[in-house]
Amino acid sequence: YCGCMIIEDEEAPISITLDDTKPDGSLPAIMG
Repeated sequence: YCGCMIIEDEEAPISITLDDTKPDGSLPAIMG
């Protein structure tokens, strides 16, 4: 599963987070 989320935060007004979850349950790769 691969998804893209746009998160608004005080520290990061506009941050793009790419969430790539592996079938084996490994930690997702986050890019911002």
